[in-house]
Amino acid sequence: MALGMIVILGAIHWHQILKKTLMIQKEKRRDLHAGRTVFQFFMNDLENSGYRGCRTLDDNFPVHRLFVNFASPMCFFRMDRKVFGFHATSGNCLNKMPKKVCKRVKENSDVLVIYNIPQAIHFLKRNMKRTNEVLYVEGEHHIRRGSVVLISDCLQGELFIAEETEAGSIFHRKTIQTNFTDSFSKLYQKGAEITELQTVAYYLGVTVREGRLGTYSLYRDDLLHEAEEILDKIVDFQVRFGVLVSPDVFQYKDVSEIRDDQWSMIKTVYVRVKVANPLERDKKLQDSKGSTSNVQDNKAWVYEFSI
Repeated sequence: MALGMIVILGAIHWHQILKKTLMIQKEKRRDLHAGRTVFQFFMNDLENSGYRGCRTLDDNFPVHRLFVNFASPMCFFRMDRKVFGFHATSGNCLNKMPKKVCKRVKENSDVLVIYNIPQAIHFLKRNMKRTNEVLYVEGEHHIRRGSVVLISDCLQGELFIAEETEAGSIFHRKTIQTNFTDSFSKLYQKGAEITELQTVAYYLGVTVREGRLGTYSLYRDDLLHEAEEILDKIVDFQVRFGVLVSPDVFQYKDVSEIRDDQWSMIKTVYVRVKVANPLERDKKLQDSKGSTSNVQDNKAWVYEFSI
């Protein structure tokens, strides 16, 4: 009988070990999938950032740089940089982000802003006859109402707001803060490129669902439209930038160390996302009973991207 009890206890022990092993393997697969997902988000946005319209051999593409008024959401579109960042401390967020974002951002955490990611692309269907004319366009993907849009013909470009969008036409408004007219500065010819631009911010914010105490969600926020949680149970998010300060000097800097005139010199973006271990709660429970645990501490994904 004693031998039978030993066999039963041994079977229960091995069953518990197998169950825990399978759970750990499942969590590892989840982590790998989540890590790849976050990588794809960052890579796609950074790879396409800084779009300025159809290109010429002239790097000084003359798109008007009109967004400088922080009272307007349009200030979040800049043609002189691809990325921007800041450390969200009490009181400094509202000067850099919309109010709806600042309400959600975790205090004392980094924010990464990626400018001018091309979305829907249309082409002018016929020559413009007057500068305030409705744009008649052709293209497969819908340009969203309220979006900032770039019209360019490889010689000149202008930014405007899509006031209304209908099948094959866009009603527009210019974005000069002192002159909200419907007129462009020039006429554009058939085939001119019309591209919806998106600027997004990545940051830590409160999880919509009830989450673990002390953890947050990583958000990707389209500043003019919507925010989405791309990963939950995050405990830290850090951003550093590689700055080309001279032809032969390259430096890594935290967001708080970069001067405003250096954002156009950014060549690489370093991102670190620290994830709460899903088994950490079990570890704390075991430790409270005086036993030991082999559960690892919080882990981090680290990525570096060239832009």
